[in-house]
Amino acid sequence: MFVSMEANINQRVKMLRSSLDMNQQYFATKIKTSLVTVSRMESGTNEPRQSTLFSIIRAFNVSEKWLLYGEGEMFGPGGAKTKQLDQPNKTVEVLESKVDHLEKEILFYRDLLLSLSHKVAANFNDAFGLAGQSVDGKFQGKIIEMFAESVRVSA
Repeated sequence: MFVSMEANINQRVKMLRSSLDMNQQYFATKIKTSLVTVSRMESGTNEPRQSTLFSIIRAFNVSEKWLLYGEGEMFGPGGAKTKQLDQPNKTVEVLESKVDHLEKEILFYRDLLLSLSHKVAANFNDAFGLAGQSVDGKFQGKIIEMFAESVRVSA
């Protein structure tokens, strides 16, 4: 793909990402930077750092001349193959990342729920003069049951 000199480096980064059919998050992951960095780079808010440009060149086998100066073809030898081979892994990596995030979120809310149920049970016991008696387990179970039901309803 030949690009005129009029396209700036920010536009070429966006063109590359689009030609690879990648979203900004996945592109950022592949070059080991943040989504914000890619977004600002593509919008022209920030100029890309040299280290980021060389990460792009290495990760996607992009022609250095094309990326830096807009001259020649977008991909170096084997660049188009890299694009094709990478696509099946894209979905898997994105989904694995989402699953990891959701698992952490579930554990956080489970721990929060357990902590809150202990506090509510203790307050219940104190309020009704039941300190030292074991309504704690039943009460916690009911709170957890209500939470689980609300999660099912909102899903």
